[in-house]
Amino acid sequence: MKDRSFSRGWIVVGLATLMYLYLLFPSFIIVPISFGNRVELAFPPQHYSLDLYRDYFNSADWLTVTGRSALYAALAASLAMLVGLPAGYALTRTTFPGKRLLVMLLLSPMMVPVVVISLGLYLYYLKLSLTGTVIGIVLAHAMYVTPFIILTISAGVENIDERLEKVAGQLRRELSSRGFSVLEGITPIVPVVIENEEDLCHLCKALLEEGIYINPVLRPAAAHNLLRISCTAAHTDAHVDRLVSTLERVAKRLNITR
Repeated sequence: MKDRSFSRGWIVVGLATLMYLYLLFPSFIIVPISFGNRVELAFPPQHYSLDLYRDYFNSADWLTVTGRSALYAALAASLAMLVGLPAGYALTRTTFPGKRLLVMLLLSPMMVPVVVISLGLYLYYLKLSLTGTVIGIVLAHAMYVTPFIILTISAGVENIDERLEKVAGQLRRELSSRGFSVLEGITPIVPVVIENEEDLCHLCKALLEEGIYINPVLRPAAAHNLLRISCTAAHTDAHVDRLVSTLERVAKRLNITR
């Protein structure tokens, strides 16, 4: 079984390498051609020079078009992230009727040829008078990119143990409800602000005597002096309750301001 899985791994690596080489192949042609002269475009170039690069950087028209393209790309990427990030997380963590159909609909731009999408958008944009507009260009590119973001986010979220998220979320809520200053976040690291450095050190020592080890983080390693609580998927509700109650009791006994 081990030899078989090992051979499968090499097959996957080999196929992935071939795919990357296939995607990079046009660059192996275009990049050398770009160092040719301005008279002819040939591969391999008969004479190497920087003529094409000089023409590009000395042309106001080319630089204007490049800046405009970069701006549109940034807008499309931002819009795709705003849609794809929550969508990928929600589709992974929730179950509801019609979910499979919705996933197919959201990922459909990946399955349809680009030419078909472009023609459909063009005909649709004609009715809305969006052809040649910034909004139309940004929406079209964001629509095409969003499925890739959803797929990437979903794959990443699936590898995160859901229990870890629940434990960290529960701990944040419990500590906040007891008056502790907890920095916002979604990671399994729960930082509790204890501004006084001496209080923080005494608190960590007292918690250790209670059988709870928590790392202190002191300035300038962070913007605040912190009690750095690390959650794991092995932690249970009982662990969270014990930590919160012990932390509250010790902080009250040491008269530590929260």
